[in-house]
Amino acid sequence: MLQKRVLFIFTIVTMTVMNFLDIPLKNEIAKNGIVSFELARTLQSSINILNSWDPTAKLYAGISLGFDYLFMLIYSLLLYTLTNHITSKFSNKSTKKIGKLLAIAMLFAGISDAIENYALIKLYLGHLDQIFSTIAYYSATLKFSIIGIGIIYLMISYFYFIKIMFTEKDKIFN
Repeated sequence: MLQKRVLFIFTIVTMTVMNFLDIPLKNEIAKNGIVSFELARTLQSSINILNSWDPTAKLYAGISLGFDYLFMLIYSLLLYTLTNHITSKFSNKSTKKIGKLLAIAMLFAGISDAIENYALIKLYLGHLDQIFSTIAYYSATLKFSIIGIGIIYLMISYFYFIKIMFTEKDKIFN
């Protein structure tokens, strides 16, 4: 339990830092800051975003790209741990199997994030090649998809167990 709490606190702290670093990156071209850069898809869009950042914003972008490696490690471990924990509460073998696969997918989200970051750093450092925009886009899309599915799984599981808890309480008191 302590492990989950520590990972949760570290995730919140690193997420807060990432949000702070993202503030100077938001502008008319990069409306979503670093996420706009992650999902640029084309080299021209990536270049437009890079050119939209002044020297201070570019410094924040570089720090954000480096700090993101810590963030991705922490959030993927947290999601892996939470998914494994909630999956262990199920008795149905199929549900357990899906949950375990999803837990492993949370680690792949972190790996996908690392690949995405590598491509973004290459672009940031001036290696302006379409392949890096493409890698960043598809890695980010995969990462966000896995995380979204994982969070939905956790929420549905959480509400499922709350429902069971209230159903059992009704059986006990009636």
